[in-house]
Amino acid sequence: MNIAETIKKADEYMSMNQPYLAFKLYLDVINYYRKNKKKVKVTNDILTAYNNAVVLGLYLAETRNKLIETRDLALEFLKVARKSKDSEMYAVACFHAGVAHNALGEYDKSVKLLEDALVIFEILGNDEGVMLACRNLAEAYENLGFKSRAEVYRSRAEALSKKLGESGGKMMSEAERLFKKWKSVPWAIFR
Repeated sequence: MNIAETIKKADEYMSMNQPYLAFKLYLDVINYYRKNKKKVKVTNDILTAYNNAVVLGLYLAETRNKLIETRDLALEFLKVARKSKDSEMYAVACFHAGVAHNALGEYDKSVKLLEDALVIFEILGNDEGVMLACRNLAEAYENLGFKSRAEVYRSRAEALSKKLGESGGKMMSEAERLFKKWKSVPWAIFR
């Protein structure tokens, strides 16, 4: 399998607004990696396939079972990203796993992962990542009944959103364009 070409084709499907076809191709790359992980090194392309499959999985999930499958894929992404030693992708994986837990109402697990993502995004100086992590932490804490904590994160997210400008930066505009049906948009981080 030519991983780079498969991802390029999946990206083309995304640009043609065909997320199901793109999702299938990203999963093909992941399945190839799963079968050959002793021979295949974790590369940026492998991490990108996981990232995009999780984002699309969250977007396309219409049942609780599909959300559970996506959460499990996000947790697998987390393990693979940890092996890669790519700090940014590890933060993105923590973020997506936290979002998946949030979507399933597993707020305690969500908070832990989102806080991990937040710390790494802060260290890396990734204001967009910090803003998105704060927004999702606010939602998780709100659902856990910690209103004052939720407000701290919400305020921080709003301040960063203003700092980044109306569109909220590249990640925000892509997330809004692709995932406008979600009530808690934006949550997606693209690489």
